[in-house]
Amino acid sequence: YRSLKCMKLLIKASILFSISVHRYVLPSQPCFCFSLHGEGAVTRSIPQSFLQGGADVNRGSSLPMTPLVFTTGWGGYTNFVKFLSKAGADPNIPDAYGNLPIELAAKRDCMEEVEMLFPLTSPIPTIPNWSIDGIISHAKFESAKPLDRRQLEQTKATLKAHADHLFSLKDYKVASKAYDVAPSATLYANRSLCKLLLDDGEGALSDALRCRMLRPNWVKACYRQAAAHKLLKEYKQACDALLDA
Repeated sequence: YRSLKCMKLLIKASILFSISVHRYVLPSQPCFCFSLHGEGAVTRSIPQSFLQGGADVNRGSSLPMTPLVFTTGWGGYTNFVKFLSKAGADPNIPDAYGNLPIELAAKRDCMEEVEMLFPLTSPIPTIPNWSIDGIISHAKFESAKPLDRRQLEQTKATLKAHADHLFSLKDYKVASKAYDVAPSATLYANRSLCKLLLDDGEGALSDALRCRMLRPNWVKACYRQAAAHKLLKEYKQACDALLDA
């Protein structure tokens, strides 16, 4: 799969669309998979080849959201926002809460992405000043508003479901980032496990300790702490954590 020429031949022959690569089933969104997980020439060239092979840039892969929603929502994927926009991704498809990609980029104060999406996005009636600065100002104002308890619980549940799904696909790095959005004792425990599987002992221990601060005697929290200590070769501390359980 590292051979660019080989991959292009497979795509042309429609063979690659029937197999799984990078833990994602390619027929659902191959160009998105390689945008996020490819490297070097593969990252630069393969997405366009997938588009020529019939990939849908508006259809999510393993995530219950469009690629454009994902890339603008999480951040760090500005180059892919540019690629998706040029490839014809629809910026008027919202996330599960009704937020358009341009609003998600604005909430992160990413002017570059907002500028890219602005000419492609239909004006939003609830934003009185439909300009790049106006969109960012409105997003900051809305983000400052506290969520009511029901909205907060719904948001946490949705984010946890997304993160759990990524974890089930063994995409621990992205899952760890997803768990970071709305932390709780359960999410800290899950994120600690992600970091353990990424061999990040210090990060796993940090999350395990945060989890124990919220639920001191929870067996899972104690076990996560012990596992992190073991990874760090701190065997006495690992034993102590297990005894706490």
